[in-house]
Amino acid sequence: MDKREVILSTAEQVFCREGFRATGVDRLLEPAGASTRTLYKHFGSKNGLALAILKGRDQRFFAAMNAVAETGPVSGMFDVLLDWMGEEGGVGCPFLRALGEYHSEDPEIAAFAQSHKQRMRALIAERVEAAVGAPDPRLADQVWLLFEGAVSAAAVAGDEMVDAARDAAEALVAAASKR
Repeated sequence: MDKREVILSTAEQVFCREGFRATGVDRLLEPAGASTRTLYKHFGSKNGLALAILKGRDQRFFAAMNAVAETGPVSGMFDVLLDWMGEEGGVGCPFLRALGEYHSEDPEIAAFAQSHKQRMRALIAERVEAAVGAPDPRLADQVWLLFEGAVSAAAVAGDEMVDAARDAAEALVAAASKR
């Protein structure tokens, strides 16, 4: 793994545990054994590093979500989320954290985080439509709220919150399918 990838990997872990803006550059670079010069060479700034981490996480997340399309349009997303949290860590959503921390500080990072959430909302709407056979914006919003809530609740009360959200989403979809 080259130095850029090492910095991305280790800094992502630190950012996800400790936050973006409050974490100093030295703290981010220490686990990678990298210098500030190397950070600026590869990312331009600490904010550039944060954006690169969010973009990489976004790509990995949607690749995992898209890989499960055939295993259940709605429940499969919750299965991916559960696996994701096991592999990537379940300490909350770094996109929401970034949106909150960079809202007025760095509009590019905030816009990317917002875009990630909107893309997830659109994906859920597509999966709900596939499950019930027609667009259902209200049901899609309900499932999206369950999905987002599962991320937050799992950080506080454990992974079983994802199972509870999946069960609720499946019940909503099943009820809508009978209409």
